[in-house]
Amino acid sequence: MWSKELKGRIVRESLAPGARVADVARKYRICAQQLTQWRRQARTGRLALVTDGPAEFVEIELEQPAAHSEGDAKIEIVVGKVVLRLEQDTASTRIAEIMTALERGA
Repeated sequence: MWSKELKGRIVRESLAPGARVADVARKYRICAQQLTQWRRQARTGRLALVTDGPAEFVEIELEQPAAHSEGDAKIEIVVGKVVLRLEQDTASTRIAEIMTALERGA
């Protein structure tokens, strides 16, 4: 019934400073428990948060990779002291979800 995009928008709204889960749930005519479940999905990376604002970009540095075999290739994301290494075939949607979760935790 609820698209993942709409769920992400609702969860993002519920995470705004001063927002209350009960108030946001009431606005969208859903149970507060349902919204809490969606927030849990967002925390675990199973639901991406969505915003209507302009996209924000972070600076990335590309380095010339050392000679590795195809099986050794990895994606490395560094945020502060956190280093996340993913397989090269990780889906872009999964990477976006991870980045959203890291952004929330930063």
